[in-house]
Amino acid sequence: MAGLKSMAFAAILAMALSPGAAQAKDVLLERGAYLANGVVACGNCHTPKGPDGRAIPGQELSGGFVIEAPVFRAVASNITPDPAVSVKIVVARHS
Repeated sequence: MAGLKSMAFAAILAMALSPGAAQAKDVLLERGAYLANGVVACGNCHTPKGPDGRAIPGQELSGGFVIEAPVFRAVASNITPDPAVSVKIVVARHS
């Protein structure tokens, strides 16, 4: 299964570097949206909820959702494309 995923990623990367890179970029964005909004469901933790439990409009993926448990406390981070606070900055700091 991991080999298949690696091959798929390599194919998408090759498309991104080809003359049809704009189209490949669209494919990558669609894939990312599918993963973030569907399979991985990032918004479940990274989108603040109102008192009714529904997502607060305009604050999608902005973080702040708190998970309290007897042995830990976790606060979901902002994973929006905002250059000042995005996940890209966090990843760069830890690589």
